[in-house]
Amino acid sequence: MDKKVKFNNILFFIVIFTIIIGGWSALIRNEKDISYSENRNLAKFPHLTISGYLNSEYQRYFADALSDQFLYGQTIKEKYKTFSNFLSYDDIPEAICKNKYVSLNSEYASFNCDKSIILKYNKLQDDVLTAIQNRLKVYSQLNNYIDTYYFFLSTAAIYNFEKNEYSIDILKIVDENLKGDYNISSLTFRDFDEFKKYFYKTDHHWNNVGSYNAYKKIINMMSDEEPLKPIDEITFDDTVFYGSAARNTQIYDFKEKFKAYKFNIPKYSVTVDLQEGSYGLEDEYFKGNYDRKKWASHYGLFYGGDNGELIFDFNAPDKDNVLVLGSSYTNAINKLISSHFNKTYIIDLRNYSKIKGEEFNIKKYIDEHNIDKVLIIFDYIFLHDPDFDIEWRA
Repeated sequence: MDKKVKFNNILFFIVIFTIIIGGWSALIRNEKDISYSENRNLAKFPHLTISGYLNSEYQRYFADALSDQFLYGQTIKEKYKTFSNFLSYDDIPEAICKNKYVSLNSEYASFNCDKSIILKYNKLQDDVLTAIQNRLKVYSQLNNYIDTYYFFLSTAAIYNFEKNEYSIDILKIVDENLKGDYNISSLTFRDFDEFKKYFYKTDHHWNNVGSYNAYKKIINMMSDEEPLKPIDEITFDDTVFYGSAARNTQIYDFKEKFKAYKFNIPKYSVTVDLQEGSYGLEDEYFKGNYDRKKWASHYGLFYGGDNGELIFDFNAPDKDNVLVLGSSYTNAINKLISSHFNKTYIIDLRNYSKIKGEEFNIKKYIDEHNIDKVLIIFDYIFLHDPDFDIEWRA
């Protein structure tokens, strides 16, 4: 037998054997909860039921879990991304990147030779506009039932920095489609320099400056109380913060140190996905107890994760109960907003049904929890992504 053919056969059997062992190992070892390199919760193996098997839900969830729980699967993904990036972004000529985008992958880019990784600019598609309008029709029903407040955060995904213009005027579309009385505020920017004040260099989330400005605007809109003021700004000097954007692209040229504001927040209790406990590790960080590993997801670790349901109780029965709908952007301001109310219920629609075992019925939730006000914190993605769908059901 030809030596090359023999080697290829051996290599083939090694690959097949590895796949089989990796797959079976996922079924017998302890399941992993989080992928820090991808900044998301990992799928778990579902319970087998007759109805779930017949409607194919079991097969779909099983396939997702097998992919996520595969032995060394997360390490393999990280290495693959690393080897797929051969370009050193320190060496890009200024003529190529000055006042221009440089594509980093299908989702992210850099701009103006700056050591920042930003979401790619997206042009509006007709189906996206239709989805946004349909979502706003549901919100208009909400407005007529309860005091509803909206906060819009602009991201790089809908801003063309080369032309300094938005691809879509979200605030105008909201105003044209929402019916009834409502209140709205926003955090926007007019150029790349202003954008950089509010967002991390290596993560798609807003930084401590951006999130604090958003919190102040929200409280000024919803309450007569004064927003809390930071007592200090801490830079964690021994961190090298590779945020979600850096982990997604596996580009190490762009990095930063993690920073956070420190506040005196009144005493409270919190229920996280049906369990009483704690949310976020701020206190531990300020004591110096935090993960110093390269892939530490400081935004999620410090502020808290993308839980399906959070309930903050500040034991102030003379104040309102508030329902907040949002995405991971709310993580940085959940405690701050909640400190101004009695009970604050914060829902991440992407994960709610996984925790509660049922779809989110907003009217039922409002009635059952004696909600006085609803706050929706949204970006461009939140308004049209099916993961954030809500239905108005009596």
